Amino acid sequence: MKKTNTTLDREPMNSEAIRQRQNFNYILKETAAAKIPIWKSIWFYGPVGIAMVTMVVSAVRMNPKNETYDNNTTLSQIQAIPATQVSTDHATIESFESTIAEVPTAESEEIPTVVVEKQIESTVSTDKVDDNTKLKPEVLAEENIEIEPVKSAPVVIPVVEKKIARTMPNIAGVFSGRISVLQICSAGMIHCNNGYQVISYDIQYDNGAGSTVDRVSGSRIPSYICANLKRYNVGSPVFITKIIAMNEKGERKQLLSMSLEPTF
Repeated sequence: MKKTNTTLDREPMNSEAIRQRQNFNYILKETAAAKIPIWKSIWFYGPVGIAMVTMVVSAVRMNPKNETYDNNTTLSQIQAIPATQVSTDHATIESFESTIAEVPTAESEEIPTVVVEKQIESTVSTDKVDDNTKLKPEVLAEENIEIEPVKSAPVVIPVVEKKIARTMPNIAGVFSGRISVLQICSAGMIHCNNGYQVISYDIQYDNGAGSTVDRVSGSRIPSYICANLKRYNVGSPVFITKIIAMNEKGERKQLLSMSLEPTF
C-alpha cells in the first residue's frame, strides 16, 4: 500500500477539535479565505500575468483622443481662413459671369445650308428577258410528272380462335369472357363437345328487379332470359353454374361453370 502525504494550507486538526466544532461549513469558508490573492500568486508574476498587464496598459494608451478638443480645433481652423482667399474667389466668380455674357446666342448666328447631292449610279443591264421564252423539253417533262399515290395493301388481322377443351361447355364457342347478346340468342343453347349433352343448368342474371337465379331444364336458353340479357345485362357478368350433362349411356357428370359478359 502506497502512502501519500498531502500538504494543507492550515493548521493540522485532530479528531477532538473536529468533534468540538461540528461545523464543517465554517471550516470550508476558513479554508477558502486562507488562499493567497491573485496578485501574490506565482501565476501573476509569470509570463502570462505580465502579458495580460501589458495588453491592458496598451489598450488604455491607444485611445487618448478627446472629442471635445478635436471639435474645437476644427472650428478654429475653419474660422482662420484668410480674407485674401475670399476676395480672390469673388473676383473669379465675376470674371466667369462676364465671360458668359460675351458668348453669343445661337439665334444670332446664321447657319449656311449645305446641299449634298448624291449621284446614284444605277447600272441597267442590257440583257432583255423575253417572257415568251420557250422552256426546254426537259423542264416541261419535269413539270408534267404526276406523283402517283402509294397504294398500300389492306392489313388483314388474323382472327385468333380460342381453343376450347372437349370437356368445357360453351355458347357459340365461348366458354368465358365477352360475347354479344346476338350470339347468345342465335345459338340458343349450351354445347358440349365430348359426347355429352347438357340436360340442366343454373343461370344467374339481372331481370330488372335485381339479381336472380333460374334453374333451366335442357340445354336451350329461354327467350325471356334472352330479352332480360338484352335489356339489363349488357356489360354486367352472367354466371352459368351447376351444368349437368349426360351421354348416350345415361352417364351424368357436372361440367365447369361459365362466366360471360354480354355486349352489343
